[in-house]
Amino acid sequence: MPEFSFEIDFTALLILFLFTGVMLLIWRWNQFFLPPHIKFSNVTGLKREKRNWKERYEKVPYYLMFSALVLFSLAFIDPHFYIRKEVEEREPPTIKQVSIPTEGIAIYLVLDQSSSMGQKVKAFSPGGRRISLTKMDLLKQVTHEFVKGNPSLGLSGRPNDLIGLISFARGAQILSPLTLDHEAILDQLNRLGYTEDREKDGTSIGYAIFKSVNLIAATRHYAEELSGEGKPAYEIKNAAMILVTDGFQAPSPLDKGKRLRNIDLVEAAEYAKQKNIRLYIINVEPRLASEEFSAHRKLMKLIAEVTGGKFYLVDSSLGLEKIYKDIDQLEKSVLPSDTRYVTPPKRQLPHLYHRISFYPFLIAIGIACLFLSVLLEGTVMRRVP
Repeated sequence: MPEFSFEIDFTALLILFLFTGVMLLIWRWNQFFLPPHIKFSNVTGLKREKRNWKERYEKVPYYLMFSALVLFSLAFIDPHFYIRKEVEEREPPTIKQVSIPTEGIAIYLVLDQSSSMGQKVKAFSPGGRRISLTKMDLLKQVTHEFVKGNPSLGLSGRPNDLIGLISFARGAQILSPLTLDHEAILDQLNRLGYTEDREKDGTSIGYAIFKSVNLIAATRHYAEELSGEGKPAYEIKNAAMILVTDGFQAPSPLDKGKRLRNIDLVEAAEYAKQKNIRLYIINVEPRLASEEFSAHRKLMKLIAEVTGGKFYLVDSSLGLEKIYKDIDQLEKSVLPSDTRYVTPPKRQLPHLYHRISFYPFLIAIGIACLFLSVLLEGTVMRRVP
């Protein structure tokens, strides 16, 4: 297309010609019929030599009406101009391409949401100030950094790993199954809060471990089935659970007699070991370091080490950030994140044109002519029979 061009809608032009032809035929046909009239032998005496201004301009409304019809017809065929635009060709932006991992580690974050997680604790802000916040807020903040990554804390993130989220109190609730969509995990984590309902309160650690092990085993089995059918599947090389709590095994009295809700910690740990799943237990209650709770502390350490995992107790010398960093180093991804930056080839941009249409102006002028014609015929140019 050249720099400048004029076009019309030829289909509309053809329709207009056909319509005009039909109207001309109807008009010619009407000419064969004389309008009502009275015959006079001599009309010389009826003629007036002088005409007033109304008689001289009596055809103006007719001309305006005809002009409106012509303008509307021109608008119908859509006359328009195309004027070429000057477009600056730019280098295409660099595109970040991240390959989808097909193997790695499966990690379930098993987080306590019992009412005691609402207690205040002292912690340090990113600026180094000592602040007071709930155990739940501290847990969410550091867990977020473990999933997303924080180079200042030595946390690289887990881009290649399946991560799932389970909360527990009296029971265990799946907030997110194992997924590579870590934004969904962080969204669920942000919504997590401690329970304030006494009927839902409790610390069923054994049940939470048992349920998490079953979920990992089911995911592995499903991946094996897909691979057997020749379909793409994520291969779980290693599996782990990170259980964070501020207490010890204390099922709700309302669940008395329910075996799974009261499953023993050692039995749950043996089941995790059988399924080749490591268990990391983090207790965020410093008082558990006292002699009074030594039996519970030793039991938690035992069940973690049985699975090949580790037990951590948050105190003045060991913070939650350092614990997550240690686990992050222990549970290394099988494959590094494969991220490439690709610059696509420079493409030849198509020519762009600015379209200037005349039909809005033609319609507007036609409406003005039509309105003026009707106004004149109904006022100053009105004829009385």
